[in-house]
Amino acid sequence: SELAVFESLAGNEQAIPSISISRFEVLGSGEPRLFKYRFLATKSGSGGERNFKGRLELVLSVRNGDQLDIVTQSGKDGELSYPLHYRFFKRVDGKFFVPGQGILEAVEARLLEDGQIRALQRINVIKR
Repeated sequence: SELAVFESLAGNEQAIPSISISRFEVLGSGEPRLFKYRFLATKSGSGGERNFKGRLELVLSVRNGDQLDIVTQSGKDGELSYPLHYRFFKRVDGKFFVPGQGILEAVEARLLEDGQIRALQRINVIKR
């Protein structure tokens, strides 16, 4: 529930900051090969820097016949880089294209800070 999210944001003031992704969804857009995504990014605890300053990376698992291709997209709506900055939480949304004629099997959202993965969430989808 939303109350639980806000309570976790308040969290223990001495806790090490925790980055998380929740409510991750991937939806069809009505256009072939174009998908929309959205999720809530949060940071709780107050140890160290309170603001998250990093970037979003999407990793697509695309099936082409017997081959599973991993496609990395580091952008929002086709941009090459998608920096992400927030203090406590941020609603993140955007869209991506599935390349070629493959079938989208899964999408992983990663939040990176200083080159390290701080949070990730993967969802399985099969869209033709």
